[in-house]
Amino acid sequence: MVRKLIALFLVLSLGFVTPLALAEGDGEEEAARAEYLTATGAVVGSGEIAVKAAVGGDLKPFSLREGDLAAAGDKLFEVEPERLYANADGIVCAIVAAAGDTCEAVLAIYDALMLIEPDRSFSVEANTADAFDDPDNKYLRAGSAVYLRSRSNSQYRGTGRIVGVDGNAFTVEVTGGNLRYAESVNIYLRSDCANETRIGKGEVKRINPLAVTASGTILKVHVTEGQRVRKGDLLIEYVSDSLSPSDAANADICSVYADRPLIISGVSATQGSRATKGQVLATAYPRGAMQVSVNVDEGYVGKIQVGGDAVIEFENIRSGRVQGKVASISYINASGGSDCEYAVYVDFNAGEEIRIGMRATVSFELTD
Repeated sequence: MVRKLIALFLVLSLGFVTPLALAEGDGEEEAARAEYLTATGAVVGSGEIAVKAAVGGDLKPFSLREGDLAAAGDKLFEVEPERLYANADGIVCAIVAAAGDTCEAVLAIYDALMLIEPDRSFSVEANTADAFDDPDNKYLRAGSAVYLRSRSNSQYRGTGRIVGVDGNAFTVEVTGGNLRYAESVNIYLRSDCANETRIGKGEVKRINPLAVTASGTILKVHVTEGQRVRKGDLLIEYVSDSLSPSDAANADICSVYADRPLIISGVSATQGSRATKGQVLATAYPRGAMQVSVNVDEGYVGKIQVGGDAVIEFENIRSGRVQGKVASISYINASGGSDCEYAVYVDFNAGEEIRIGMRATVSFELTD
């Protein structure tokens, strides 16, 4: 709604303080001839910023919603780091990576981030060529328990399980016993090692230390050399992104904080989703960065000056009216119809009681 006011009496009734301060004589006559315009609009946010993920990963549950206020330092989002766990019981025998290292750079030199010497350090590469002539002894299944006995000295025995089958060849993980490295053994399906249960023969070999690998940047190493670990123990936390040294050294790189007081204008992240580095998770306005936006008819928009004074009146705020300044005038028709109106944005100091979307009336002094 726009209306034109030409009387000094109406200007004073608005409480409008203009740069043309009322004075005696000629000043009064000039003010009386001044032309004013009022228009209704609403409070809008100004200077919208993007809240981005610093690293990629699964988002932890969050409660942030559009319209929330966030204080400086509030945690807005948190990304779960990737984690590497021990896949066998054993001893950490070597660690060649540290927090802040890029995995790819370490692997290019060492082929692993760390090595674990497994407790079960022997295996047997075997085949059924020497199996007892019984079909059941040649149709083997992975996971089957087996029994081993030295071909040269029967006091050396062991237990194991089949962990791989490829035609007539199969692999046995040694799970117990007193077998020696390079021992030639027969393999049986029963603990009494009866000849009719013999399924083949092979040689005891050493299982190489287990290589721990990943891609990305290491955030934290949770074990030390010589430490005993159990299967499932946490070894390393990392992110899948390559980070700068300063970002990698940031212990809170997985968290996203408000760097100033904010009004959340939108949340694009979804619960349980996976974020990527640099992804916009939310948008926000700096707290207090507000303007009043009003639409002005094309016949008057050329008479409003950017930087000029304005008076803003709020309908339901006790503070009533405040001074403002014209910040900008749009060059695009805001009406979207046959009427031609342009958005005028007015800066003002927003108090705590002002909220985005509140209705307001703005009065401008028009110029020739």
